[in-house]
Amino acid sequence: MFRLILALVLTCLPVKLYAGNILILGDSLSDAYQIPLEKSWPELLSMRLSQKNYPYRVINESISGQTTAGGLAQIDALMLRWRPEIVILELGANDGLRGLPISIIRKNLEHLIVKIRGGGSQILLAGMKLPSNLGAGYVRPFGEIFQTLADRYDLSFLPFVLKGVHDQPGLMLSDDLHPSVKGQPVILDNIWPVLEPMLD
Repeated sequence: MFRLILALVLTCLPVKLYAGNILILGDSLSDAYQIPLEKSWPELLSMRLSQKNYPYRVINESISGQTTAGGLAQIDALMLRWRPEIVILELGANDGLRGLPISIIRKNLEHLIVKIRGGGSQILLAGMKLPSNLGAGYVRPFGEIFQTLADRYDLSFLPFVLKGVHDQPGLMLSDDLHPSVKGQPVILDNIWPVLEPMLD
């Protein structure tokens, strides 16, 4: 009798089925840095997916201060745990701000791409640009890393995740490096046109 009652209860519970997981592998730009978690663009993405009846779950594994090397140290375990359908790869900014060699940043990102592809996931590569005061001789080749890899591996590509945010009053925090609450919907609007065609 107990089993019958339990079965009836379970059949009455709402069941949320997911087509797959969307894994976000990023840094403080995706980690709700100094803003409420529910206001961050990954949370807004989860809400938009639900509103538009896309049955995907957003898994945000972003870490403030994360580098491409840190992402590489994590990726095998994350792929095994979450088996994502899509990975939004948003790393590289901290490497650039620390002045790491361009060749190392490119190599790390390429290894990440190969590992993610090897796990059967689609990739949305989110590009980044550095402040001009770091010098054109470094800023330009840094920005070119993302386009080069997107072309080489035929990736869905967003050239600059902070487009329309980084230079707009009120959309960045006082450090001029991180988006404010008001900047989060703009970031999502940058990502969405690239992400939506990837959804089944």
